[in-house]
Order: sequence, then structure tokens, then C-alpha cells
Amino acid sequence: MKRILLIFFTLFFSFQTSFAQKDSQFSNNGFNNIIHNPAYLGVNNKWNVSGLFRKQWIGLKGNSSISSFSLDFPFRIIRSHHGFGISFTKDEFGDDLKLKNTSVSLKYAIKANVLEGTFSFGISGCFVNQDFKGKGNISTLIDKSFRRFLANEMIKGDGNFDETNLIFDLGLGMFYTKNKYYFGLSINHLTTPSFFKTDNYEMKLKRQYNISAGLTYSISNRWELAPSVFAASDLDFYQVTGGVNCIFDKSYWIGMMYRQDDALGINIGIEFKNGMKFAYAYDLGVSEFSKKSNGSHELIGTYSFDIKINKQKYSSVRFL
Repeated sequence: MKRILLIFFTLFFSFQTSFAQKDSQFSNNGFNNIIHNPAYLGVNNKWNVSGLFRKQWIGLKGNSSISSFSLDFPFRIIRSHHGFGISFTKDEFGDDLKLKNTSVSLKYAIKANVLEGTFSFGISGCFVNQDFKGKGNISTLIDKSFRRFLANEMIKGDGNFDETNLIFDLGLGMFYTKNKYYFGLSINHLTTPSFFKTDNYEMKLKRQYNISAGLTYSISNRWELAPSVFAASDLDFYQVTGGVNCIFDKSYWIGMMYRQDDALGINIGIEFKNGMKFAYAYDLGVSEFSKKSNGSHELIGTYSFDIKINKQKYSSVRFL
């Protein structure tokens, strides 16, 4: 088995006889709140269409690619406010032995006014299809803290794999926003579904707990700073991503981010008055593994609009 393929599995399997797959990671987490947290639905009271493509670890054979598309919108039932959304996500990595996940998720949220702000509670149901095909062996090269690499082959020799599984998963979340502040908390994989199991090991999704928070404050009439943080943990593994965007005229921004023990990145973006936004991010690896690549690229586009054209507004970049 090629060494690079073994390294890929380190990002998805824990150093145990029971492997635990980790969720996909992103640089512009603010754009992906709908993926991590169903309570984010309808936070800007607009219809939102968004697409994302991320190519990770450029230059390494079998590198990872992630793509997603989502639609969400607000609606009212009598006097209560709600949100509904659907998202499609596909991620794959590997070469001779390839793992591909394709998921469809339906999300719902209800909103209420709390302490002069808006509180949302959301739930998501997700169907995930996983293809695990090819020839190779499964190994892990990293310790529990992801800080140094170890060589520990869990399956000796090469094997042929041709597994396809369909599972159902659940997630919960809450989101609170007031003025220029926001805070979110979500739990993914409540059902801890198992994809693949033998006598020696098991591939499953562990519960992942996510926290997001950020604020926007003005430093002049035309300039704003928007620091944010995103933290994820399955209680064995944890990772924190922090960053800050500098926003000009509420339309242009440039920022930096750091993902703990993994990457340092920059991002730029533009928001048009018609509700369209585009953002690009580049990550440069700093870990023992990721720094061997040529970095990662991430491109996102969103369009926010009202169903009543005469009341059309665009959403704020404070959630980036």
C-alpha cells in the first residue's frame, strides 16, 4: 500500500480498533453554518442558494475533494417564524483504495425573539451513502492528539474492498444572534451510525459537537473587523479554527485564519448589492502531513434574495 494513501486515512480514523470518521473541514466556516448547524436556517430572513468546492492537499496523490450545494428559506406559520433547507454534499479521497461519501440532508428550524435577539432551534435528518472500494490496506499513522505521526498497521497485507452502505443520521443545533454578535452550538451524528464492520474493526461516525461564535465591530465609517471562531470535538479529538476578516464598505473583505495543528490560510471576498457573494480561501499546511502538499483551495458562491422583489435586500458579511 502506498504511503500517501495510508496518510489520508489518518484524518478519518482514530488510533483504535474501532475507527471513527471525522467530518469534513472548511476554511470559511461562516459560509457553511447550514452544513454544521441546522438552526442557522433563515438567520438572514432570505432565500439562500449556495455552492462550495474544496480541493484539499494539492500535489499529493489521491488528495481529497469536497463539494456541496444547499438551499434554505424562511417561512411563517401564523405568527411564528421558521426555516427549511436542503443540502447535498459529496467528499472523496484515496487512489487505489477510495472512500466516497454522498449525503442528502433535510433541515428545519424554528425561531423566537429572546433577550432582544433571535434564538433558533434546528433539527436535521441526513441520508448518507458510502462507497468504499479498491485494493489496499487500512492503517493509521498518527496518535490520538494528531500532533505526531506513528506507524501502526491495523490490517496486514492488501485486501480487496467493495462496500456500499446507506445510513440515516440526525443532528440538532441552536443559534442566537443579536445586533452584531452570534453564537451557535450543534451536535451531529446523534445516531452514531456504523458504515463498515468486521471482526477486527468498525468504521462509524461518532457524535461531533460544534461551537461557532463571532462579532462585527466598526473601526471607522467604512471599515469593520469581524473575528470568529469555530471549534469541533468528538470528545477524543478536537480542533479549533480562528480568524478575522477586515471588511470595507460592507462589500469587500480580506482575512486570515488558523486551524489548530493543521493550516494557516487567507481569504478574500466580495458581496454585491443584488445579494450575490463570492469568497476564495487558500490554506497552507503547517502540520507534519499537510505541509507536504501545495495547500488547499476553497471557492464559495451564495445568492440571497427575497421572494418579493420590491423588498429585496442583501445579507450581512458579519456571518463570514
